[in-house]
Amino acid sequence: MPAATSTSNRKVAAWTVGAVVFALVVGFLVYAVRENANSSRPATGRFKMSGSGQEGNALRPAEFQAVVGMKCEEAKKFILEKEPGLLVQCIPFGSMVTMDYSDERVRVFHDTKGVVVETPRRG
Repeated sequence: MPAATSTSNRKVAAWTVGAVVFALVVGFLVYAVRENANSSRPATGRFKMSGSGQEGNALRPAEFQAVVGMKCEEAKKFILEKEPGLLVQCIPFGSMVTMDYSDERVRVFHDTKGVVVETPRRG
């Protein structure tokens, strides 16, 4: 009978560890949600919208979509006319890029002919 007791004790120990880990994860998630709800930081959108108290000529996501099909340099000029302070990068489609986020950067992906192939986005 000692083998059965040993197996039973291992199962109890495994369930106990699992329950503790589960409780810690749930506790952390509850804490994170409460902290986020109580945060005094203002919510920020991904795009500057006109009428939001920011620049009146700020690009909307639909306006970024308007450059699909343009030559990359034309798209860059279009974007810079609307928001001169942005860093607009023309990047070949499929290229590796850094994962850092910059609200002041717009990446414009183009094909081998220099034509914009997807909606540019901030980041």
